[in-house]
Amino acid sequence: MKKRLLLVALSALLAAACQQSRNTGSTVSADSLKTVYLALNDSVTANWKRLTDSDDEKISDVKRLLQEISHTTVHNRALLDSLVRMQATLTAKRYTMETMVSEQIDAYDLATDSLVQRIPRLMASVPDLESYPLCAELSQEIDSAGQAVLLHRIHYDKYAKLHNQFIREHAADLQKTGYANQKPKPLFQLGA
Repeated sequence: MKKRLLLVALSALLAAACQQSRNTGSTVSADSLKTVYLALNDSVTANWKRLTDSDDEKISDVKRLLQEISHTTVHNRALLDSLVRMQATLTAKRYTMETMVSEQIDAYDLATDSLVQRIPRLMASVPDLESYPLCAELSQEIDSAGQAVLLHRIHYDKYAKLHNQFIREHAADLQKTGYANQKPKPLFQLGA
């Protein structure tokens, strides 16, 4: 609910600022310009943090699941070792807001999917898996986090698009307020 209210408020401020500058030919006040810009920038940053925090939690759950399976008496050792190596390199492959390009997103998603899709096979190699209830719980958390990725990316894109539109429409005014050369935020382009 808070996110929706913030989005409505930001949209109203953005629309009002755009309408005022188009209709009257006057410039938007520096204070309102800064307020809208900072609010949009904070929203982009907050959504990026939600995205990466969720991903960090998923990676942590994968690591914990692999550790839990390593304590079972019978499991596919070669597959476990392979998945442990894959998990250990995953965070280093992840893009940042500054380095995000389509190829890097695709490579990270492929590495993540490859790891997560092999987990059920590893779990199936443990004959007494029901004796380890944490494994099922972690597996469910990993699946839920995987499904949430799309939603987090859509939310990030929504705010990044608003941010990009604002800096595009107010580039000259932003220069006057000390926010010159603001670059557009990269997009996942989901739901575009």
